[in-house]
Amino acid sequence: MSALVGVILVACGMVSSGCLMSAFEKRVDAALDDVLPALERLCGVALVSDQLPTVAESSLIDFGDIFQEEDRRREYLLYNAMGGVVSDYDSYASEITRRSVGHLGFYDDRSHSIWVRSDIDDGRFHEVIAHELTHAWVKVQQPLWRLERPRRLSDSPDAHLARLGIEEGFAMECVSRYRKDRWDRVYRDVEKDWFVAVGEPQDTTVMVDPRTFDFIDRASGWIPSLADGFREQYLRDVVDFGTVVNDPSFSQIQTAHLLSISEVPRDTQFGALLLREALTLHGVPWPNAEAVARSVGHDEFEITEAQSGRLCSVLRLVFENGQSFPARWLSPRDAMSKWAASASKQVEFEGDDQVLVSECISFS
Repeated sequence: MSALVGVILVACGMVSSGCLMSAFEKRVDAALDDVLPALERLCGVALVSDQLPTVAESSLIDFGDIFQEEDRRREYLLYNAMGGVVSDYDSYASEITRRSVGHLGFYDDRSHSIWVRSDIDDGRFHEVIAHELTHAWVKVQQPLWRLERPRRLSDSPDAHLARLGIEEGFAMECVSRYRKDRWDRVYRDVEKDWFVAVGEPQDTTVMVDPRTFDFIDRASGWIPSLADGFREQYLRDVVDFGTVVNDPSFSQIQTAHLLSISEVPRDTQFGALLLREALTLHGVPWPNAEAVARSVGHDEFEITEAQSGRLCSVLRLVFENGQSFPARWLSPRDAMSKWAASASKQVEFEGDDQVLVSECISFS
């Protein structure tokens, strides 16, 4: 008897019609029976019964409870401050919710819950459970890692992206090992298409400016890219997840280092990726934007709450003077000036190597 069934029987006493497992619960129970021992054997991810997260159907999600309004507003302000959002906040929030509904599953660490769609085939269902259980294991078994990781992208963008990328890379590798193991155990001699992808939702009722989500889509793509980078190192035994979570030197790891941009210092809070993408979005050629982003020697980023429901962002960038730019390229000051003109932002320059970008938005 699986742990989940055992919990249900204890809670119900004698099984009655009101306590029978639903089809979804039975499916979850079957998935846990297969996934839990495999993850422990393949990745060292072990959860006992009282550590298991709640599993619920994503069709029943109240996304207003999962995604807190303050988090959405701060994220919107971050993207808006970089000139990446031109839609109004309500349209942005509605579109984010619509896109979230299309996810196959996710783990919410605040409620220790896994949400998964029930309209997917068994192969994908098992893999989603395996992936999200890995995140749950990190929360339960590696609490310091989760505590040190900025919960919100807007708190410290670079550290948030780096740590989430590492965790995603570990979860991706565990699922990869589970997929191969399950194929060998279950599907090798079965002639059927066991892995069926689910199409993207066709709901197009929310209209936003296309440029807004060109930038957002690139931003959401950074995490898988970072995860692939960590996973590749993990596969080659260059680094393991245990080293990352226990070695203090990894507590300051940045997105730049995962992308092998070794010359970027560790005290970049905002990070090179967001700056590079913002410059590229507003007309700075990619190689030039990459060079400018790599030349950041120090940055500070903060979002504060002002009066009348306003949120204000402040970003200070200090560029290294040693970076050499070809004559045909823009200097950091000129690149930031081009960005500011295109994005309609106000910037303050302190010489050629420091820039201050600040903005406030009212949400009331």
